[in-house]
Amino acid sequence: MIRLNLGQFIKALKKCGVNHQDDDSKTKSVSFDFGNATPSDCESYRGYYEDIALGYHIDNYKTEPCKIDKLIAILESSVGKTFTGYKGGDFEMSEQSDMWVANTGDATRTVITGVEEFEWYVIINTAYCDD
Repeated sequence: MIRLNLGQFIKALKKCGVNHQDDDSKTKSVSFDFGNATPSDCESYRGYYEDIALGYHIDNYKTEPCKIDKLIAILESSVGKTFTGYKGGDFEMSEQSDMWVANTGDATRTVITGVEEFEWYVIINTAYCDD
């Protein structure tokens, strides 16, 4: 299974819209491939504190959609940032940090496997990882 680390994920998101002639491609909405979930923020992953987790919320049309330019900014600001592990300790993230999808306190075993761009939105593909 292909799984993206933080740097690879940023690079994949930045490729979205490169063939478009307008700037609207960077304001496309981004969501996960499950449960109408949209990306929120990053933190240390509970399963492996030295890894980074991209959190999510279930939209239900009650929250503002996450836009691709905002997500890229969140991810880029995580490179070189120190996060505190769920049970303590400080962990600095790098572009080589393994990525997971999980909210605070969860160890979901869900990884990011790719990005798909459509005309009006971008989907983050995920998979269960038992490694």
